[in-house]
Amino acid sequence: MRERVRYVYIVRSDAGPVKIGWSSLVESRVLALQHNSAFLVTLLRKYPGGANVERAFHRAFRHCKIGGEWFVFDEAMLTLCPNPVRKRTKLTKPRPRGWTALKAIAKEKRP
Repeated sequence: MRERVRYVYIVRSDAGPVKIGWSSLVESRVLALQHNSAFLVTLLRKYPGGANVERAFHRAFRHCKIGGEWFVFDEAMLTLCPNPVRKRTKLTKPRPRGWTALKAIAKEKRP
């Protein structure tokens, strides 16, 4: 059986937080995150690597950590690795009812 290539991905929610995780099927993972989110989720970067590379990213940005795999956005997240596999990709879905109100609430609750 062929081993799947693993990637570390960085996604950002319209609400502000960034998730750093890893997956062999990044696009499927981002769609799953989108399905479970009231906010639009955007894939910012996809880098080659698995759990070890993800841990290195988590350590590098521990000063931005909110909790779990979620971080406050830092511009360096986009420039840390000079050759990302994929640049910004936007996955869209219809916005839920009350979108403007939800976005306003999320902005108020940001640290």
